[in-house]
Amino acid sequence: MIFKKNFKKNSGFTLLEILVVIAIIAILSAVIVSAFGSARSKTRDSRRISDIKQLKGAIDNYFATNFTYPASLSELQPAFLVTLPKDPQTNASYTYFTDAPVTGKRYHLCATTEGNFSTGNGKEGLVVFSGGDLCVGTNTKTFDVAGGIY
Repeated sequence: MIFKKNFKKNSGFTLLEILVVIAIIAILSAVIVSAFGSARSKTRDSRRISDIKQLKGAIDNYFATNFTYPASLSELQPAFLVTLPKDPQTNASYTYFTDAPVTGKRYHLCATTEGNFSTGNGKEGLVVFSGGDLCVGTNTKTFDVAGGIY
């Protein structure tokens, strides 16, 4: 006696299986994209802080040479900086205030960040004020570096 087994061939996936796989892929891609976006904003903020440190060094060198702070950042070129750094997202110049017409002994250098900074001293070795001392009102995303003789 010969037994014949009838095997039903599975020729594909069911609609439910395909929908589950699509949902899983969508959830994973959303998580990856949001994590990547957060990392990109942190990278831009790190660049802003690095740019501010570079500008602060050039401003301090200018003061050591001229015994006053520059009236504008453009005065740093080309002797103290070859090119002025710009915001990595907007390509705008960083904000700079000085009392150069009066005493030339104080300045503020500002960058608007995508992350929040706590108020106080010691962020990256700079004197930093959050909430915008002279910069952008009360924005908690303002990185404000003060320098000079107070």
